[in-house]
Amino acid sequence: MYSLDCSNTTTSNEVLTKEEGFPEYLTADIAKFSPINGASLAVVDHIGIHIVDVESKKELLKIERKGIIALEWTPRETYVITCEK
Repeated sequence: MYSLDCSNTTTSNEVLTKEEGFPEYLTADIAKFSPINGASLAVVDHIGIHIVDVESKKELLKIERKGIIALEWTPRETYVITCEK
């Protein structure tokens, strides 16, 4: 996971900083936080979907499914909905 620092208002430079401890998904195409409190992150890469707990920085679930082109959380964070090729 990365954090973006936009606090420097004198220049238009943004600084993207990698936070240590999070798993890396080098081929990630999509990433969305859970809608209620952002406690989980769903990441889509070439393998499938990875659900990561933001606080512990641990992967909770991996669903191997290739060809995902869109992902959305349900409003109650019960499911993730995907669209595949």
